[in-house]
Amino acid sequence: MIEPDDPVLRQALRKMSDALDRMAQTRAQVESAPLPLFDQPRLVTGSMMYDIASLPGASAELRAYAARVGAGECRWDEIETLSLPVPPEVEELKRDPLLIWFSPPPALPPDDDKPYTIPWR
Repeated sequence: MIEPDDPVLRQALRKMSDALDRMAQTRAQVESAPLPLFDQPRLVTGSMMYDIASLPGASAELRAYAARVGAGECRWDEIETLSLPVPPEVEELKRDPLLIWFSPPPALPPDDDKPYTIPWR
């Protein structure tokens, strides 16, 4: 049986106590650290969508669409029109005020009403 005055036990308890103190200090530092990445709006990217689709709780619809994107069949910014049904994660992401959903592609300039002419004729 180990006696309370055993130096080996006392050293083991001291090491464990020091480790717990370091953990508590690290936790306090992490909890008080500002998170600049999460207080500014961020763009939703294909990489973010792949990460969400790879989470264990991702919907079957999102995983199926990720497979289609991976196969080159479509792009992430087309998910609302090419995925039937639209994965529930899409609505959640669009409601998040700190996320900027995929921007629509830039509009093409309006067609010129003038017929094309060859300048040298």
